[in-house]
Amino acid sequence: DFSDTSAEEVMKRMPNAGRCVIPKGFFPQTAEGLDDKKFCFVSIDTDLYAPVAAGLSFFYPRLSSGGFIFVHDYNNDLFPGAKLAVQEFSSRNGLSFVPLTDQYGTAVFSK
Repeated sequence: DFSDTSAEEVMKRMPNAGRCVIPKGFFPQTAEGLDDKKFCFVSIDTDLYAPVAAGLSFFYPRLSSGGFIFVHDYNNDLFPGAKLAVQEFSSRNGLSFVPLTDQYGTAVFSK
């Protein structure tokens, strides 16, 4: 719900904060310079259609074998764009995903 938070508060909760990167800004501009990187875990919690769709298109091809992408708000009626982006990406690429039953739902892609 776009509540106030900060990168510092998020990093306090990370057990391996030195291995986490939180680029500030808006996606996809925050991914500039990451074209040659591989990712093992990606959490997309942007709520809206366009950044979820852009995130899946950017990160899935760069996902390492055995890696996961979690898309939060998959079943959140307040943000239907997240579900639409997941379903379109899945259909367009012939990929399946697992929906989790956490609060607001999470769609999980693996490679």
